[in-house]
Amino acid sequence: MSTETLQEMENILKLQKKLHIEEGPASIELRKDRLNRCIAMLKEYNEEILDALQKDFGNRDPKASFFSEIVSTIGVLEHALKNIDKWTKDEKRPSNVNQPFFIRLMMGFLGSKSYIKYQPLGTVGVISPWNFPVNLVLAPLAGIFAAGNRTMIKPSELTPATSEITKKCLKLISINLKRQYLLRCRSWRSL
Repeated sequence: MSTETLQEMENILKLQKKLHIEEGPASIELRKDRLNRCIAMLKEYNEEILDALQKDFGNRDPKASFFSEIVSTIGVLEHALKNIDKWTKDEKRPSNVNQPFFIRLMMGFLGSKSYIKYQPLGTVGVISPWNFPVNLVLAPLAGIFAAGNRTMIKPSELTPATSEITKKCLKLISINLKRQYLLRCRSWRSL
């Protein structure tokens, strides 16, 4: 990698960390929106993705590529979308389990409650190998986005056409998100 690329990656990582701290964890609605946009992207650009896979691999069966790269990835994203509410729910835990019964009882009367609240980490890296360049980039996004994290993706340099189409598609859904955000900000200002 060139030093320019490394510097750009470092700048993006710093920006993502800064935005995560400033904006806080992503809401459940935003997480679902990110997952829905990934699903829509795969459905909309599946032919271009399959063409890029054919350019990179040359002799891969298009039907096998469709099922292994597109359909299986959509399944993982839909599974995350279906279960995100359950996964992000706080888990109740018993309070003062190491204390004698009397103390646990008194603490219960005083309103002692314990629970586990899952928090996003911030930015998660995804490094994709060459053999399944779409699935192994986008399938991990299901868990990353469901958890409320941001991501930095490093596709394989051995599949340049697929890496380029993936980058193009992700930029398009990112630009659409920025437009929606700006429109919402303008509508709030007009009130």
